[in-house]
Amino acid sequence: MGRQKDTVKLYGQMTREETVGAVALDQTGDVAAGASTGGIPYMLPGRVGDTPVIGCGVYADNEAGAVSMTGIGESIVRLAMAKDIVGRLARGQTPMSALRLALDRARRRIAIVNEIAVGALVLAHDGRFAIRHTSRYMLAGHWTGKGEPTTGDRFREALST
Repeated sequence: MGRQKDTVKLYGQMTREETVGAVALDQTGDVAAGASTGGIPYMLPGRVGDTPVIGCGVYADNEAGAVSMTGIGESIVRLAMAKDIVGRLARGQTPMSALRLALDRARRRIAIVNEIAVGALVLAHDGRFAIRHTSRYMLAGHWTGKGEPTTGDRFREALST
């Protein structure tokens, strides 16, 4: 029984790696997006997720905004989601509208459910901001440079039926 308990404990420790993403707007109006991923445990060697693929897991354009994604990378790559969201910003959509439409597209195209989840931080070039995810929880926060930061674990979109 002790060996099984140790195995379960080790598995729990190995699956805690998570994506850490960020978007930022500086005083001169430049935007940036970045991400560091813990990957998916037990994937085959050579797997490439969305984080290192520009336009998929991260994308930034000073004329539109910046996006950092998290979730199952293969789903995000298939739709080049970060670039899609920034393109929507460039066409005049708000961060929330751009993100909602991108998540709806992902749900339709990839049948995203809680088990195949995505989320994003979206920052427009003028400072407007949105956080949404299809998963049950996504730890996130934002700070405008004034007052206290806002943090939480639920910035969730209701799943379409």
